[in-house]
Order: sequence, then C-alpha cells, then structure tokens
Amino acid sequence: MALDGDDWTQNIPPYGDEFEQPAPRLSVVPASGPVAGADLPEPQPTMDFPRVSISDIYSAPSPEPAFIWAGRIPRGHVTLLGAHGGVGKSMLSLQLAVAVCLGADFLGANTEPGRVLFFSGEDGGSVLRHRLGFIAHHFGASPERLAKSLTILDATDEPALYREVSAFGIKTGEGTPVFSILA
Repeated sequence: MALDGDDWTQNIPPYGDEFEQPAPRLSVVPASGPVAGADLPEPQPTMDFPRVSISDIYSAPSPEPAFIWAGRIPRGHVTLLGAHGGVGKSMLSLQLAVAVCLGADFLGANTEPGRVLFFSGEDGGSVLRHRLGFIAHHFGASPERLAKSLTILDATDEPALYREVSAFGIKTGEGTPVFSILA
C-alpha cells in the first residue's frame, strides 16, 4: 500500500520495448547422410492400437456390417451423435428411437426393428413425453405399442456418468453411481 508521497511505480518492472525479450530457443538436427535426422530413433508410442489395413480395400473388401439404421449405425458398435447444443440431437435421437421400435423408415433409410433404451441426461421426462406424443402421432404408433419396445430413462437429476478425482496431484476419472446403475 502506497503512502502519501511514495511513488509506488518504482517497484513495477519495465514492460513493452523497454524489456528485453529472451531469444527463442531452436533445436536443429544436422543432416547426416541422405536423410536429415535419419540417425534419430523413431518415437515409440506409449500405447499402440491395431492398424486398419487400407491398401487392399478394393481387392479384399470387408463384408458389409449389419445396420440398425441402414448405412448409418452399425449393429453392435457405439455411435456418437455430436453437435453444438440446441441443434436438435435429442429430438433426432428420439425420432430415430421410435423408428427403430417400429421398424419404420427414417430419413429415407430403413431401420431394423428392435428394443431401444433412451438415456436422457438433458431433457426431463415431461419434455420427452411431450415430444414423444408428436413423434408417435407422426408415425401412427400407439403408445401401448411403443411402451413394449421403448424404455426412456430420465437422468436429469444426476446426469454425470463420470467425474474427475484428484489424489496426490494425480487426476483420474471414475464412474459415478448413475453410471453403475446404467451399466
């Protein structure tokens, strides 16, 4: 705290052009032989994933997988629907869920009929029921028929499936009680 008559600006270090910036540090590997840096070892990954063969996709094509939604969602594989908030992911997902329950076409592609579990951590039960009324009407589906193959879970009270845990300066993630219930 400055007292009357004290010049508190004396203790502020210089800035701008008055302050000498350190020169950037560069690392240069001299050329040795035909390829620069050829004597350096290849960095080794700490974890490796299987490589997907690409060069033979025409000569040895993979069989077409079974799809829940033709050409879009393969059976038995996790599929992520991602976009900015408020663009309609939940509505689209609920419409797709109803189409799968009914085995109806959705956006010009057929669906394989099946049971659907719809987990909502954003929209509460009343919002989902409101939307579902319009969707069921559009598909001409009775609520009783949908109830046999569609289960909707409202997790809006506790939507987080994972949480960060920090112990001794090490951060890790762990499933929440809601994740255990869902699993």
